Amino acid sequence: MKKKTYITIKTGESDRQKTCAGTTRILLLIKKMKRTIKFLFITLALFVASCSEQVTETTPLSGADTLTTDVHMPTIMKMNGEKLLVVDLFTKDSLVRIFDVNKKTIVSQFAQKGHGPNEYLHISSADFSIHEGQLVLDVFDPVKKILSSYPVDELLKGNTHSTKTDFKTTTKANLTEVLRIDGGFLATGLFEEGKYALFDDSLKFRQYSGTYLPNVAGKSKGVKHAIANNGITVLSQDRKHFVGIVYMASVVTFNHVNDLSVEKDDEYQIKPLNYQVKDDHIINQEVEGYLSASYGKQHIYTLYCGIPESDGVATYGKEIHVFSKDGKLQKKYLLDASAFQICVNDDESKLYILSHEPTPCILIYDL
Repeated sequence: MKKKTYITIKTGESDRQKTCAGTTRILLLIKKMKRTIKFLFITLALFVASCSEQVTETTPLSGADTLTTDVHMPTIMKMNGEKLLVVDLFTKDSLVRIFDVNKKTIVSQFAQKGHGPNEYLHISSADFSIHEGQLVLDVFDPVKKILSSYPVDELLKGNTHSTKTDFKTTTKANLTEVLRIDGGFLATGLFEEGKYALFDDSLKFRQYSGTYLPNVAGKSKGVKHAIANNGITVLSQDRKHFVGIVYMASVVTFNHVNDLSVEKDDEYQIKPLNYQVKDDHIINQEVEGYLSASYGKQHIYTLYCGIPESDGVATYGKEIHVFSKDGKLQKKYLLDASAFQICVNDDESKLYILSHEPTPCILIYDL
């Protein structure tokens, strides 16, 4: 056994008394140091949390410019560069329009409502993507289960020929969104096996991936639960990351796609998904949550409602929550108009919103 060595000082006390007293003082000092270190760690943790999550100041946005008033009741809006896509299902003319935001003019309009080969019964998702080295616009009709892909350069020339991808033989499930990703397609719908359905480029089904938000009020399975989780999926321009929004929940999920599977990276929650089923109706017990999202170069912009469900035709919001790419809340804006959907341009200098009140229009805010 190793022999202990003590340094003693000649005083009126015995060496043994001095050693015991010194040991007691050292133990008390270590105990105080532990408390201090623990306090510092707690303080640091609270400081980091407050810096990354607790954004208390809200910056008002007002004095918006108007892009156009030539819209009826738009439902989808997406952006790529200076091109702004708008889907307007309630117009009697072209359902799909592309605006040049710099010139504030329509540069392409197409898609009629109908049963014909180049017509649409409904459009539930539309987005820009890169396919075979060129920019394309993918438009999905959930009734026909057909994804139509239009080369954007050809659309600008007036050529509306598209490539059709038929999902009728691929799945019997109802699809609500079909989005192009690296190596295939990501779809949402009424799936009980998972939140997302993944298909390869040949439309071969690969797997269900991801989970629905749980219902804190009870049952979290079945078709009703899938319906309660209805929302939108917004992909980054590289098609590798996306945010998931559930309209009934004040929750944003941050995800990435890896080898035709979905992995959740983080989640931001104000209020959870909380619903009850009464007389076959899904009743939200909380406020209406997030409604829309858009990727900029550095941040993700989201539109938040935060008020109880109303009897109106649609749900609107005025709060813009800005997140870092890894899901940390950075800032908040407050619009002076009610928004249905939003888009931000690449350098995050302009915010575009679809507003239906008092009349349908597209508004532009300087950030």
